[in-house]
Amino acid sequence: MIGILPVLQAVIGGIVLFSVLGWLLIQRLFPKVMILEKIVYSITLSIALSVIIGAILGFFGIFSFVTLIIGYGMVAVIIIIIGFFI
Repeated sequence: MIGILPVLQAVIGGIVLFSVLGWLLIQRLFPKVMILEKIVYSITLSIALSVIIGAILGFFGIFSFVTLIIGYGMVAVIIIIIGFFI
């Protein structure tokens, strides 16, 4: 029987994986877009960025959970830094 903690971790991880990177980028690129459009764009962009980061890590042969999290963090920091100067 599955406990509630692994399910909760999967739900929170999915929300973070499929929203945070795209939301950061959409907030910087299109600040005056309606909220529903921001949600749709952020989910779509997050999925695309996840695929791109995973493909790049796989191409170089360093694909693992840890490098994937580091890659997401690096992209998020880069987006924040670029957004700060724009």
